[in-house]
Amino acid sequence: MTRFLVIKNWDRFQHYKDRDPPWVKLYRDALTSEVWVLGSDCSRLLQIASTLLAARYSNRIPLNYKLLTRVASLDCSESEFDAAVAHLVDHSFLEIQADKPKSSPPAITDASKPLPDCPSETETETETEAEGETEETHPLDPRKTFLTIQEIYPAGTYRLNGWQQAEREFNRLIDFGTTAADLLEAVRQYTAQQTAIGKVGSQFVMSPATFFDMRESHWKGPFPLPKDPGQIRQDANIDAGQAWLAQEQA
Repeated sequence: MTRFLVIKNWDRFQHYKDRDPPWVKLYRDALTSEVWVLGSDCSRLLQIASTLLAARYSNRIPLNYKLLTRVASLDCSESEFDAAVAHLVDHSFLEIQADKPKSSPPAITDASKPLPDCPSETETETETEAEGETEETHPLDPRKTFLTIQEIYPAGTYRLNGWQQAEREFNRLIDFGTTAADLLEAVRQYTAQQTAIGKVGSQFVMSPATFFDMRESHWKGPFPLPKDPGQIRQDANIDAGQAWLAQEQA
């Protein structure tokens, strides 16, 4: 069974039409994330390498020690590699997926019975295309998605009649190629952030029309969640270490 490494939320943070883009986005917040700060040198190299390789492999990176260490120039033992993968999975940066096992062959039929008519080549191609379509994720219906957004968007002091302008901006984004799934995920992340920082119901919540404004692109975020005490201490330790290094080099 072939296994693959998949970066979580890849489609949310990387927007490409090409299957093999020449560059990827690398967010600065990665340097202060828990998965980076608590990782080993090997896991950090694998974290960056997997971001680059995900673009090459359409976010289905073969989980193969020899292949990845050669392609990404990783200088680590197989046990260190396995530990690095486990660390990235435990901290929700990667997940491991596997190909579905092939179905068992059909049972032998009674030779005394006539064989069914074989489908024509055209019929077979049509069925194959239909099967391929059902395996892919169907795009969300924009109208139904917007109704869902109205239900989950955080409450605020904005005008309720602003939803009409919000719907116009939403439809403009759809017309220019943004998917309804991306916009729904953005609202979910924004709602989670506002809930975590206790701003729901206040004047600090953006109106939906502002959120979806095509020119401002507020919906693209990012919408980081507040740091827990452990991460705050880690950031303080990093800042103190950088200050000490700057003092030593002065």
